[in-house]
Amino acid sequence: MAVRLLSKFPIDPPNHTIERIRLWAKPGEEKQLLEAVIADGMVSLRHEKIDLFLALVQEWLKAPQPAMQSIGLKALLPILKDSSYENLPVIYGLLVPILHAAPAILHNDLLEIVQVLVQRSPVETVHLLREAATKSSNPNTRRLIRRSLHLLPPSEQNSLRADVY
Repeated sequence: MAVRLLSKFPIDPPNHTIERIRLWAKPGEEKQLLEAVIADGMVSLRHEKIDLFLALVQEWLKAPQPAMQSIGLKALLPILKDSSYENLPVIYGLLVPILHAAPAILHNDLLEIVQVLVQRSPVETVHLLREAATKSSNPNTRRLIRRSLHLLPPSEQNSLRADVY
């Protein structure tokens, strides 16, 4: 209930909202609460203060703990599923470092992101994956890309397959 109320309050000043989100969205928190914070509690922030939302996501993605990075990836899903959000290059920029690291523990979260990105923009997503495959020497990155091949259009699978095998 508190999460839903958070999304109804004015976002100005945003500091209070962001601090509340940080308190509730932390590793080890109950899964349902975390999902509610991301889906409901961050709605106003995503719609009214997109720059602050993206800064918070970037903070989570740059955290040294994979559990915090997972929260950042999960927070990206609602905005990616929102067809009115069109600035995908910003999202790709946030994802590049984590794709290059591609910790195995984050592969499921990353696959979910790739799946949504492929639905939104298959060409740009294939480009992102190809760049990651060619610029990263990390075997986890290649493993992730191999696991994501089935999500891509058939015409793109073969060309990308050559880069990761």
